[in-house]
Amino acid sequence: MQKKETDFATLFQKEKKTLKYIGTLDRTYLLFLREKSILCIDQHALHEKIMYEDFMKKKQNEESTFHRLLFEQFYALGETEVIALEKNKDFIEECFFKFTLTQDKKNIILNEISYALKNIDRTVIIKKIINTLMREEHNSKKEKLHHIWHEIAALYACKNAIKGGESLSENQIIALVNEAQNYEKVFFCPHGRPSLYEINVTMLEKLFKRNE
Repeated sequence: MQKKETDFATLFQKEKKTLKYIGTLDRTYLLFLREKSILCIDQHALHEKIMYEDFMKKKQNEESTFHRLLFEQFYALGETEVIALEKNKDFIEECFFKFTLTQDKKNIILNEISYALKNIDRTVIIKKIINTLMREEHNSKKEKLHHIWHEIAALYACKNAIKGGESLSENQIIALVNEAQNYEKVFFCPHGRPSLYEINVTMLEKLFKRNE
């Protein structure tokens, strides 16, 4: 039974006295015992969604402020990428980064970048923005903006979240679960994968054919 998208804090605080951490499976899945079920949490998916939500919240305060680069940075582009860049220049410079093109139009010179993006791989950002603009050429500015920020936030979260197979101490696990309680919608990662799955007694009885 996949857990519905509800309030993570409510789930854990409501059952704080009965919910018990019992171990980790394959250094990836955190197991919590309930009265008649086991909650299995994907540590990467949960932390990924936390980081995604945190990024999206912070970018609201930082996206309109730009960081001027100390040194100009050059990035090579293909012909179709240059066309997309020039076509959307005003939109890109308003929301993401300010740039100029070299005379041969084969390289982009990055001058300023949104504070929300300053700690993310710039080559990846540039490619991600251009590819999204090319793919969503006929969409509205609002739709493009939403999809670009979503993809950047999801990329940032995936790269920086706790990985599957990464060993965590019990204190780190409890800290992760406690942190998740500060967010309302963390039962699915930014890519749509569930971060929590519940295995109950009814499912086990069916598996072991006890009801037949």
